[in-house]
Order: sequence, then C-alpha cells, then structure tokens
Amino acid sequence: MGHSQFAEAIGARGPNIQINSACASTTQAFAVASDWIRTGRCARVVVISADDITSDRMLPWFGSGFVASGAAAPTRGSRTPRSPSTAAATAC
Repeated sequence: MGHSQFAEAIGARGPNIQINSACASTTQAFAVASDWIRTGRCARVVVISADDITSDRMLPWFGSGFVASGAAAPTRGSRTPRSPSTAAATAC
C-alpha cells in the first residue's frame, strides 16, 4: 500500500500502480511511466524503486530461488551459474 499512501501524501491524482517483477521492477516501472506519458495518460510520473535482497532476512529466500533456478552457483567454483532460461531448459 506504499504506492497509494505516497500518492495521498503528495496529493497525486491519476493512475497509481505497484509493480513487482523481480530484478526488472525498476526497468518495467520506467517503461510503464514512459508509455503513460507518451500516450497522454499522464503529464508526469513518479517512479520509486528499492531492493534490499542482501539483507540477513531476505537473502536466504531470494538466494535459494536463484540457486534453484540455476541462475546462481551455491558456492564458489561449484558450477558455472546459468541464466534461468538455460536452467529451465536443461532441467527437463
């Protein structure tokens, strides 16, 4: 609800969304903002983004997901990290 609370605090009007697309959230948010401005839906857009996946509480969750998908190596030199699409293709 942070997005709606921020909009209320600054008196913003118009569309208001929250985006979560893992590592690409900021990139996707800028693409949406650009589209809204280009199509005339908005004159201005505020984009706020933050990630802290390396905190002691979050790293086990995110880290295990990257290891499970093959996008990260569990230890140094264990195996070459692969992209998630490559890991998915070789897991079948």
